[in-house]
Amino acid sequence: MIRIEHISMDYPIGDSVCHALQDVSITIPDGQFISIVGRSGSGKSTLLQIASGLAVPTQGKVYYQDTCISDFSKPLLAEHRSKTIGFIFHSFYLEPEYDVYTNIEIPLMIAGVPKAERAAKINAQLERFDIKEKANVKAKKLSGGERQRVCIARALINEPSVIFADEPCGNLDGENAENVMNILGQLTKEGKTVVLVTHDMEAAVRTQRIVRLQNGRLISDEML
Repeated sequence: MIRIEHISMDYPIGDSVCHALQDVSITIPDGQFISIVGRSGSGKSTLLQIASGLAVPTQGKVYYQDTCISDFSKPLLAEHRSKTIGFIFHSFYLEPEYDVYTNIEIPLMIAGVPKAERAAKINAQLERFDIKEKANVKAKKLSGGERQRVCIARALINEPSVIFADEPCGNLDGENAENVMNILGQLTKEGKTVVLVTHDMEAAVRTQRIVRLQNGRLISDEML
């Protein structure tokens, strides 16, 4: 369970302050498929960063399974993300000069997983996402759909319990976007918590719950 309590996030802009989030509270049960929606600048990506431990709020607390992660040091937050969180981004963030195998391997190397064990895990993901034949191809030579499948494989490689997906279909055509949404839905059936940040309501209505943000404030929270 992720519990977000009275979160606010402020950024200085010159002599003024941007209130990116203002007193936002939500609870996300284990295994839920939830979407966070809103226009550009609504605060949805900031909320994802805070909920996942990529950022620390100006005010408020974030709890994961009753442990307050917003009080963690940077090393502890990094360890929490490595063991618990998988990230899927619309810009992929793959290393363009590395091949597919190495891009998927990076989180395992950071986590100190032995090489033999890494190989077994990577090959399983290559098979699952039908990219085994691309294992030795550099990321820069992949299509958008292939890059996103590699990104998802990388996100799952450490067997996280929570997946944060920030506009994962933003750079994809209709067919590949459909494939990604199907994969996210399947992950929840496998017991993972999936938090989708999107401005696309067609994607949002395929989740179990929609949280809407506007100007940094929570304006609705609806179960579907």
